Amino acid sequence: MNDLNNGYICGRVKDPFAPMYEINGETFYCGVISVLRKSRVSDEVFLIASERTDGFNSLFIDDFLYISGDVRTRNIKDEDKRHLQVYIFADYITPLSEELIKNDDKNSFELTGTICKSPNLRYLPEKRVIADIIIAVNRTIGTAFIPCITFGRDAKYISTLKVGTRLSFKGRMQSRSFVKDNEIKTVREMAVTQYKILGEDNEKN
Repeated sequence: MNDLNNGYICGRVKDPFAPMYEINGETFYCGVISVLRKSRVSDEVFLIASERTDGFNSLFIDDFLYISGDVRTRNIKDEDKRHLQVYIFADYITPLSEELIKNDDKNSFELTGTICKSPNLRYLPEKRVIADIIIAVNRTIGTAFIPCITFGRDAKYISTLKVGTRLSFKGRMQSRSFVKDNEIKTVREMAVTQYKILGEDNEKN
């Protein structure tokens, strides 16, 4: 059975879309959508779209778009190292005016899934508390292992949950950058804003 995995973003095409891979004669393109938060900070969302996706011909640099799709992940090998790439797979793409985007909910996703790794509780400066969790979200083909982050009291509570606990949650795709080995790295993850405990997956216990 598939888990719930849907949502949409509204933002600006930051980079030209380029071919990424081809399957059975169908070419898939990748690029970055810049989504502005209310705080005026931008989240750089990695997007993959098929040349057959409705609205694909709207993917021009600096254009403003509404995009509906789902969150997916894949392992990428880079210089003999593997890392998890988190991206949005586009189902529909619709051009919008910048003014409409300013008045819209720009970044919203709803998912259900299962905790597949023990949550990691962290204490940051200025008494900030966060918890990192990995949620396994079943798809028709394969499973997406989606990194998520929670904050404050929610972080403390979620850090006590067991592997196998099922959750439904709402959130946004966020990006954050840091410097490692003199190189700027970007991490993309789901920031959880609301959640509900659904129970435990007996098949995983």
